[in-house]
Amino acid sequence: MLISLGTWQMVRHKQKTAYVSMVESQMNQPAVKLQTLLNEGMPIENYKFRKVVVTGILDLEHINYLQAQVRDGKLGVNLILPLNLSEGTVILVNLGWVHKDKINKLHLEHQQMTIEGYLKVSDKPNRFTPDNQIPNAQLYYVNLTEFAKTNHIPTLLPLYLVATDFQPNIEDLRHNESSMQFQNVHFTYALTWYAMGIAWIVLVWLYQRRKYLKQVNSLQLNELTLDENIVSK
Repeated sequence: MLISLGTWQMVRHKQKTAYVSMVESQMNQPAVKLQTLLNEGMPIENYKFRKVVVTGILDLEHINYLQAQVRDGKLGVNLILPLNLSEGTVILVNLGWVHKDKINKLHLEHQQMTIEGYLKVSDKPNRFTPDNQIPNAQLYYVNLTEFAKTNHIPTLLPLYLVATDFQPNIEDLRHNESSMQFQNVHFTYALTWYAMGIAWIVLVWLYQRRKYLKQVNSLQLNELTLDENIVSK
């Protein structure tokens, strides 16, 4: 069982390594205009983590806040809102982070913005992730289909943009990091499971050996006693 868990972690290590390599390969490519990229007609998954530049008008009527976001040990939210593009489509943007005490002080204008960032598809929540409360402008993960349906935005693209830079700047709003940090600890976990498995095998072997030696000693003692009884007779 323990060896199997170690092998499973090795498989996960290989998968994570391949994923990190894919992300780095995508993000190392130069930023291009969004429409130029979309015109290539590739499957949506192929656009993940590609860097793009877009220009559009902020839709301030559909602002949402991605909850429980921590930067430098401080609690805040990420600003999530649509950007109306000149092509008639709309892209959802994770514009950046703001401290929880400055949310109501954030000054946003219905203005044109040029944004650079990387693309993502809808997030996959785990079983502990709370449900989104879009009517209350509270998000815990980004679900593009849900956002488009709830806010009646049929032209919303099936990708969203994580902004790493934007012009003009917005006071108190910090854009997202331009690189992603990954932790791949599956190899360490695998070594731990393997070590525990080997330790368990050794312990079982020692136990069985001790049990065997005890049986041998008992048998030898019985034979010695029998021999002494025969000699005494």
